[in-house]
Amino acid sequence: MYAYCRNNSANQKDKSGHKSYSIDLAEGSVITPKNCTVYTYYYNDTDLPDFDGKQFSYKLNKRMRIYVFSGKDEPSTPAYYHAGDVIVWDKRDHTTAEGKEDPCMKIYDSYSITSKQLQNTICGYIMQYNRDNPHTPSWNHTNETAIVEWGQHNCLFYGFSMLNFFGVFDSYIERARHADLDNDDIGVPIWCIGEGR
Repeated sequence: MYAYCRNNSANQKDKSGHKSYSIDLAEGSVITPKNCTVYTYYYNDTDLPDFDGKQFSYKLNKRMRIYVFSGKDEPSTPAYYHAGDVIVWDKRDHTTAEGKEDPCMKIYDSYSITSKQLQNTICGYIMQYNRDNPHTPSWNHTNETAIVEWGQHNCLFYGFSMLNFFGVFDSYIERARHADLDNDDIGVPIWCIGEGR
């Protein structure tokens, strides 16, 4: 009956009768997934970031959403996620292999975000989430330490990617792909990031 909007008239629109799109993108509303806090950042024409291949998405949508998921289970991609959105996993309950508490916030696909301005914005929202949702043990990163560690992950990702002949560094690339901002890595040299975790 509603084939013109993918049989989902509650969440899809099709004004022209040729292509459906989500009401979320069209109307600016957001449906919050379970165990998730969503922050929305709107750009103006002067602060659009140069965002590794995703700048078109920013120009089109003029906004970025940061989804911060809590809970033990690794988050899945939200139904309304699109290029340019960011997924963060609140792992402040994280423990190391040795059983030591090591609170962490994991930013998925952080390698694709190289703009310091954008990293600063995203970290600001993560800091706000951390303040609004106190936790014991505490997560001790600041904006500055989070951006430093994020940069270290990016350096490792791109460095290993350039040297990855015959897939030798696949596991290192995968570990560096997502910035896991944990307490144990605050202030450590780049070659020790995520060592043994």
